[in-house]
Amino acid sequence: MRRDVIGRPIPERAGSGRDPMVVPIPPSLPLERLQYLQQLADAFRLRAALFKAVSW
Repeated sequence: MRRDVIGRPIPERAGSGRDPMVVPIPPSLPLERLQYLQQLADAFRLRAALFKAVSW
């Protein structure tokens, strides 16, 4: 069974695309994986900031 960033087990159906919050991490070097997660977090922060600015 695969595990997420924190180490919790991920159900096999998690990567099927039904849940938009579960993003499959491409198997690669740990540094690239870390950068990928950092970009993902930046994108979520940007989206939250834009939403806050628009709805303010």
